[in-house]
Amino acid sequence: MTSNKQRRVRAATISRLAELARTGLSTADAVAVGAACGGVAGRHLQRARGLIERGQSLAAALQRSCPGFRRHELAILEAGERSGTLAHALELLDQHLEHGSAAHKRLVQALAYLVFLGTTACVVLVVMS
Repeated sequence: MTSNKQRRVRAATISRLAELARTGLSTADAVAVGAACGGVAGRHLQRARGLIERGQSLAAALQRSCPGFRRHELAILEAGERSGTLAHALELLDQHLEHGSAAHKRLVQALAYLVFLGTTACVVLVVMS
């Protein structure tokens, strides 16, 4: 299981790469520009850049440089690299991570509401007894 922080870092990294890939940059150039932008995602992309320069695929480089990527996320990237549609794969993965993040947020809110209701019910029972 990945932490919320890892989920946010993965989403920021993929979002940055997807945005750069939409401009038509090559994978190596998109990673280099993304790394130069700084931040946590930039640090991960800087590490990935070194691995890509040594011949690693983007998926393999991200797996080693940015913890928490799931197998199906890496498989999407690998398929995009092999088929020559990496920009599209990054876009799909970006949408997937955004959707997952929104679903996670809704789940946390629903659970918080249930805890609030349970606590309120317990307080009412204690006061009434």
